[in-house]
Amino acid sequence: MPKTLYSAADLLELAGISRATFARWCALGLVPEPEQRVQEKQGGSKRRYWTAAQVAELTPLILDSRRGLSTGELAQKYKRETH
Repeated sequence: MPKTLYSAADLLELAGISRATFARWCALGLVPEPEQRVQEKQGGSKRRYWTAAQVAELTPLILDSRRGLSTGELAQKYKRETH
């Protein structure tokens, strides 16, 4: 059965990127806002989770990253509107 929620660690693995790159992508608004879920095993701390649909939205970004586009080029191409 396919996953319905993906953690940041899952996204790092899928994209083949470092935590630092993922943090830059988030800071630049390239990654959609995650669902927030409480993980009780972690003392009730909030963990970020993305839906399968959100992961599918990231596929072109990931593919362009693998093709060698720089973070700046990705930002120009994929920056999301923020309000």
